[in-house]
Amino acid sequence: MSQRVPQTSLIFHDSAAIISSLQPIEHGPLAGNLVSGSFRTSVSIWDVIGSKKLLTKFQCNEKAEKNSTVLWTHSSTRQPDELIVQTREGILHRWKLSQSAANFLCMTSTGSQLSFCPAVALEEPNLLCVPSGEVAAQTSGVGLISHHDFSPVGLLLPDESTVTLGSPTRMVQVAAHQLLVAYENADLFLWDVRSPSRPVLTSEVIKSSRDPEKEDDVTPLALDFDVERGIAVVGNASGVVKRFKLGPAEMTALDMLTLPDSGVAAVRVRPDGKILTVACWDFTARVFSWKNLKPLAVLDLHKETVQCVEYMEMGGDNCVVLGGKDAMISVWPLY
Repeated sequence: MSQRVPQTSLIFHDSAAIISSLQPIEHGPLAGNLVSGSFRTSVSIWDVIGSKKLLTKFQCNEKAEKNSTVLWTHSSTRQPDELIVQTREGILHRWKLSQSAANFLCMTSTGSQLSFCPAVALEEPNLLCVPSGEVAAQTSGVGLISHHDFSPVGLLLPDESTVTLGSPTRMVQVAAHQLLVAYENADLFLWDVRSPSRPVLTSEVIKSSRDPEKEDDVTPLALDFDVERGIAVVGNASGVVKRFKLGPAEMTALDMLTLPDSGVAAVRVRPDGKILTVACWDFTARVFSWKNLKPLAVLDLHKETVQCVEYMEMGGDNCVVLGGKDAMISVWPLY
């Protein structure tokens, strides 16, 4: 794969301002469409294959403030006609979807105010993992909530007797019952939700692999995991992207790269393990070979920070989908 200048194939504009989250719908009546989240708890569903237009749009809370951003959306294989929406003020909303409308079902507070950390859904144990600092009386707490009825199941509560971790900044599923959590102080905790009383593994691999000559901000702002290879990737505000291996007894630093002049908003490894896409503060997304971090392409179209990255297959093409602060969604056929 050689470095080239790709061309976008599709562009959407959302009148609700920034694009803060993206999710391809893989199951149910709206399979093949795309969900985006924005300000004021606004959610849009786009037909990216047929009409290539907006299908439906709704607000989880019509009285929401502007900064009440949608952080994450999720539709499961068990309830493919339902959408769960997480908003920044710590509320989970459940909506029933159809081709032309969305109907409100229920909502619950997760016990976290003004979080920036997206939730994670664990399909096999049917749990939602969400920041729950207020319930835990500790900002580092992660709540385990039943996907079925939003009832609390447990808490992942680190021991902070010797170190202050801060809030969770990013989380990712690494196995059926295991969750990797990155905290504000750049510590990493591996949890097994079946035994939530203590972590399986903890590590300072992000901090230990920093450049001693540079006072970079190591707080993780982006995190993803390649399940097949057992490799995680993390990005921070200094534009540093690092990879590390998750082993049975430790996390081992592998390699890193530094972006020219940009912080990192999101990192995503494509499911086939061929490419890594990094959403950047310099209004671009940069594509690298996942095998060796060789630069492959720069996706340069957005007029403000690229906030989120997803992958979709459209018309036989593997596509990178980007969402930005400029209210734009761009779709790029790539490799």
